[in-house]
Amino acid sequence: KMVTHIKTDSAGEWRDDNTDWNERIGELSELGVKMEYVAPERHESAGLAENACWIVERCIKSILMQQNLPPSFWGKVSRDAEFLLNRFPTVSAGVSVPLDGDRERPLEKFTNGWYSRRQIDRELEYYVPVGTPCLVHLPKAKGSTLGPKVRWGIASGMHRETVHFVCPFTKQNIFRSKSFVAYKLEHGMNYAQFLGLPSLKSTRKALVLPEDTKIK
Repeated sequence: KMVTHIKTDSAGEWRDDNTDWNERIGELSELGVKMEYVAPERHESAGLAENACWIVERCIKSILMQQNLPPSFWGKVSRDAEFLLNRFPTVSAGVSVPLDGDRERPLEKFTNGWYSRRQIDRELEYYVPVGTPCLVHLPKAKGSTLGPKVRWGIASGMHRETVHFVCPFTKQNIFRSKSFVAYKLEHGMNYAQFLGLPSLKSTRKALVLPEDTKIK
């Protein structure tokens, strides 16, 4: 079984006295999954989970900063962080490391080898960070076609080794491809600046204070 024990803090959303939560995890209990709740004032008792969140948070922020994307992209970038962290080997104290440094990947361990290391390496080879502009091949364009044979696409996520793209002009048309050329932008530039599009804006609303309000 992939999951047999869930250890979490006592947050109100998933506490043992939350009726909705208990209904949701009822099926897990029937499958033999055990729940353990840590006292709310003892975060160190859930140190592994706290450290895992710390790693994920920094991975998300790193991608946002590298691609110069506003915080509103955090949802897509978080899926990128999950994709990478599940495919790169972790460094743990006391674990023997082979001479060439090659170790099992988390996804390989979770599936007991069903998800092979070769498949993981292939997916990492095709990986393109969210927000990367790419020229994507048009599969319907024939060799004799006089019109465009490629289109602009902005990387928007991964499914195994297939990249999901979104049209930078309509922002609605999602398409998938493995045939593309990715552009490596200059440091501090995002795809909107590269393509001459309106600047990317965060969905957060700025705090507007009355004119007579003074901040000391």
